[in-house]
Amino acid sequence: MSVLIRDVHTHQLPSEVGTAIVSVDAADWKPVDGQLYAVGLHPWTLSEEWGQQMEQWQSVLRSDSAGQIVMAGETGLDRLRGASLLVQRKVFEEVVRTAEERALPSVIHDVHAMAEVLVKAFESIFPALGQMGTVMSVSSHYGAYAVLAIPASIIIKKFGYKAGVLLGLGVFFIGVLGYVPAAAFNSYEICLCSIFVYASGCSILETTCNPFVLAMGPEETAVRRLNFAQQFNPVGCLCGLLVAKFVIFDNIENAPADTKIIWLVSPYICLAVIVACLWMAFKVKDIPVAAAKGEEGEEHSFLTSLCNLAKLPRYRWGVFTQFFYVGLQTIAWVYVIHYANYIYGCSDANAMYFYIAAMCCFIVFRFICTALMKKYNPANMMCLLALVGIALSMGAVYLPALPGLLCVVAISACLSLMFPTIYGIALRDLGPDSKLGAAGLVMSILGGAAVPPVFAYCLENDLLSSLVFGLYSGQHEITDAAGNVTGIIQEASLRGCYFILAACMLIVLVYGFRFRNTGK
Repeated sequence: MSVLIRDVHTHQLPSEVGTAIVSVDAADWKPVDGQLYAVGLHPWTLSEEWGQQMEQWQSVLRSDSAGQIVMAGETGLDRLRGASLLVQRKVFEEVVRTAEERALPSVIHDVHAMAEVLVKAFESIFPALGQMGTVMSVSSHYGAYAVLAIPASIIIKKFGYKAGVLLGLGVFFIGVLGYVPAAAFNSYEICLCSIFVYASGCSILETTCNPFVLAMGPEETAVRRLNFAQQFNPVGCLCGLLVAKFVIFDNIENAPADTKIIWLVSPYICLAVIVACLWMAFKVKDIPVAAAKGEEGEEHSFLTSLCNLAKLPRYRWGVFTQFFYVGLQTIAWVYVIHYANYIYGCSDANAMYFYIAAMCCFIVFRFICTALMKKYNPANMMCLLALVGIALSMGAVYLPALPGLLCVVAISACLSLMFPTIYGIALRDLGPDSKLGAAGLVMSILGGAAVPPVFAYCLENDLLSSLVFGLYSGQHEITDAAGNVTGIIQEASLRGCYFILAACMLIVLVYGFRFRNTGK
């Protein structure tokens, strides 16, 4: 006689045995005859001695009652509660691997760890994908920005901003559709090509749209317009996370191996339809021709524009400053959790609250600063925030644990208006050279890949700890997933590295002060 399963995930025994799949932790395994179970290692119950817990889970799978186990879980990652994320990730990988070997579906627990969990989903589609595969996907994305920015500027220089938008949307459309043959052939290589192509579309769009926004109105409000336009970037990020969570991952886990990639591809097909609609709207819409001041005059060749830009200190130093700003932003966000862990002494779960607070500071102050630009000079505001940022960086170096951590969080507020403001100042009054100028500024995002390794090198080699003058002498052990100590981070070393952030802030301050009267 068959029994209808009414609940596939519960932690309570059902009133009628066999009508639900009960999730229990390995340590709580006390099976009831006839009942179906999901047994796992929940992130909340993990300890640093996870190896013993893993052995206990494995023994449950080998027990006489293992036939009652129909699912593996809960298992997964939780940034807000539980053991360190390193331990959670290691256990998650082992449980999922064993579940696949035993053909058991997995019950995934995921809280604020979507990126890490999606990597595992991707690896389940392409089993041979390892760390190099992840690096290649990132390289394909950022490599497109570096490679396509200048060609995009040449195209929009010859055919105009509308043509650049259409080209960018078209290339993006082709890139996302590339996931269809990737699904048909189950090919990670085609996925990489698709990433490169749609990121190329993004590069063309950014090279086109940023100067287009600057050229759409009066010079006096150009920087404020760009700040306003970039306020909506987090909306797209949020939409992407929601799609990843509820469309891709929720369906990919229990899908047959040969259909998993279909769930990865489906959102991209929907995205392609949306992009196609945008392309048609721009195509049929009669968009007024926008041109920056002086752009209507004589056209310059590529070499002429390049020479003109190289001779212009405001632009040349703008690219230099933007390079270090992007590196500064990357460091400021990446090391919030490190500072909370190693200096303040809180867990990864609690450290995540400070990271979220930093993001909120950035977003809120972007709106506030954009509003204040109606009354105050953006360059002067940037100088003020850079000064405050330097002071906060010194607070991270010299203040006690909690005040220092609050300084680290507050640094994000100072970053809020810098990227679009530097961009607007550097690109102002470039005339026919503005399109190539935009490409150089887009390429400066490579600073996000170049500057953080300098911070990490100084941290690992204890190069700047002497700048703390012996005020702090604590240290933190770095352990691997098995609990073995793999290194030591000196508190003074981490604190001292915030001089690198102060130096980047100083570069922004000097640039803003030097060119604060541009356009007046």
